Amino acid sequence: ALVLPSGFIPCSLRCREAWERNLIAFADMEEFKRILELEDELRMKLPHFHLAYDEYFEKIVLD
Repeated sequence: ALVLPSGFIPCSLRCREAWERNLIAFADMEEFKRILELEDELRMKLPHFHLAYDEYFEKIVLD
């Protein structure tokens, strides 16, 4: 999967600066599952969740 922080809109998925700053990254299946677990944990532990986003990371699953 490609993973980006929610709300971040790169100029392109090929943007070198975004990749270098780890604002865009690839995640294998194990990392992807951990990201989902982290989102659940953050949802439960943080006092406030930004209502504009339904998740902390944007995920584009690649087949």
